[in-house]
Amino acid sequence: MDLEDPIEDFDDFDAPGSGAVADAEPAESAEEKRRKEMEAAATARAAERERKAKEAKAAEQKRAKEKAKKSKSGSSKMTTLPLTVVDTMIRSNMSVKRCFFNEKQESGEMPRRVNVRFTVLNSGRVSSARVTTDQYKGGNLDSCLGRAFKVIQFPPFEGEAKSMTYPFVL
Repeated sequence: MDLEDPIEDFDDFDAPGSGAVADAEPAESAEEKRRKEMEAAATARAAERERKAKEAKAAEQKRAKEKAKKSKSGSSKMTTLPLTVVDTMIRSNMSVKRCFFNEKQESGEMPRRVNVRFTVLNSGRVSSARVTTDQYKGGNLDSCLGRAFKVIQFPPFEGEAKSMTYPFVL
């Protein structure tokens, strides 16, 4: 056996295309790595800006909806003057209560029923008020309730003035 022959075969391992050792890919240069990292960072920043822009747009739309809702529901003028508002404001008015108290002091008894006809302008101000119950027309109760109603300020509303009769049933 000749020892020279196998050694000569090993010289062929370094030859290109010999297939004995896989060709290694060239190592990435530091500059190429940095360029790829910078591109990835730029892409991430762009995505973040886009996400923030979408959030800002959504927040602006939400504020616009809330403002529109508030302007509809919280506008300075209602579309009408609800009877529940009228009832609450008249029943809770101390001047109106004082009129009935004074009538009881003068006559000795509380009136059983008194109707008051009044007109509310769309500004919420009462333009006129008078007792329509015959027994109390033109008397102290009539003038007292007329003054008491005229100082009540109802919420402003849209449309024409509202005339109504309020029945006090005591």
